[in-house]
Amino acid sequence: MLRMEIALFLVACFVAYIYFSAERKHSPLHRTFSGLLIAVLIHLLFDAATVYTVSHLDTVPVLLNDILHRFFIGTMVLIVYLSQLFKNEIGVNFLSYLTGIRMEKAKKLLLSSALSVAEVAEQSGYADYRVFTKVFKKAEGCTPSQFRRDFLEN
Repeated sequence: MLRMEIALFLVACFVAYIYFSAERKHSPLHRTFSGLLIAVLIHLLFDAATVYTVSHLDTVPVLLNDILHRFFIGTMVLIVYLSQLFKNEIGVNFLSYLTGIRMEKAKKLLLSSALSVAEVAEQSGYADYRVFTKVFKKAEGCTPSQFRRDFLEN
């Protein structure tokens, strides 16, 4: 179980490295997302430490175990607060915002390329094209194939 937390932490570190090394204007959205990304990294660290202490209760002092659990809960509260701050700043929650960006990219790819729906799904950030199709239909009111077909007919 601890390996998963470490892997997630490394992936989040990689995302943070890419995000913070890119040139961009520092907007309120950037500050909010930066805070959320850092909070997730901290949360993953405490999550890994908590998993370790729970797995090794016989060797970890009780006081250390209690402190780590309190920090873990505190980082959860911080993430909830930053998520709410994001929603107040942008007007939608983070997942809706991300879905909107993914759908715009998918629509551009569907209309400007001959990629299959599975390839468009992958390039839009979806590992499973069935999930992509379901999300696309909910957001746009039609399947990706119908969207492309309707555009080509007009």
